[in-house]
Amino acid sequence: MTTLLIGLLVFLINLVALGLVPERRRPSSAMAWLLLIFFLPGVGLLLFLLIGSTFVPRKRREEQRVAGELIRAGLAGVPALPPSPERPDWLDPVMVLNRRLAWMPAVQNNSAELFSGYEESIQAKADLVRTAERYVHVEYFMLCRDTTSEPFIAALLEVAARGVKVRVLFDHLSTIGLPGHKELLATFDQAGVEWHPMLPIQPLKGQWRRPDLRNHRKIVVVDGRTGFVGSQNMIDSSYHKKKHEANGRKWRELTARVEGPVVQSLNLVFASDWFIETNERLRDYVQTEEFPEDQGDLTCQIVPSGPGFPDENNLRLFNALIYGA
Repeated sequence: MTTLLIGLLVFLINLVALGLVPERRRPSSAMAWLLLIFFLPGVGLLLFLLIGSTFVPRKRREEQRVAGELIRAGLAGVPALPPSPERPDWLDPVMVLNRRLAWMPAVQNNSAELFSGYEESIQAKADLVRTAERYVHVEYFMLCRDTTSEPFIAALLEVAARGVKVRVLFDHLSTIGLPGHKELLATFDQAGVEWHPMLPIQPLKGQWRRPDLRNHRKIVVVDGRTGFVGSQNMIDSSYHKKKHEANGRKWRELTARVEGPVVQSLNLVFASDWFIETNERLRDYVQTEEFPEDQGDLTCQIVPSGPGFPDENNLRLFNALIYGA
């Protein structure tokens, strides 16, 4: 009897897997998952439920869709760029596709300054934060208070003390285990800095999702006029890994300080993530009708992506750029 029940259970697992696993998945990936589940039903099913889905839960995707529609409606009046002989013919359709899948228009008259020095970049961000008059929006994959990041954290606390609205988002799983995390959040609370973890994994609160689908964005926006974007997390360049520290290994990053209309696109990305985590719409802080005045001669387009976007918009962009090279 026990053998019969086990056999029936395995049959049901395989039947469900045949209907569930191949959905929106490459044939090679689907075949690998099916073989694992067929030969090791218990282990295979557990692994698939844990890391098999390439998307965040349906509720999260719906929140992403709503945020996108709000932004799309707000930007409806921003026209597409006119044709230009300075751009190759294949690039304009790519910009249209980017906007259709990820909301943001390509915009002209921007400027950018690159920073490749790790401490130099953090100091430049701190200096920018200290110029804030209305608000500072901060979003990081990893946010840690240490000797390297102290100038930036100190700047946030300083402007919050004089009444500037400071909002902070950080990826939950990537930040929660960093040194001094609880102490930093307590300091934020005392200073009136509003913070929220992104994609939190808190089973006791009913929040569970695939643990390796994270939010890797690194954004700083001050008053909607100046922003920073790039690859640098707000943490020491060793990432506090003992092997890195022992061998003197340091992470190398590149960030850009941007001004012009593109800053509002960055701000809208932050606003969409803030809305998803808090259900608060930042209408008074994100202006979609009036862009900042001209700042330079760069044409820029922000292309947000992630597991909440169903169409692999970043992959489509990369392929188009490579084929057009």
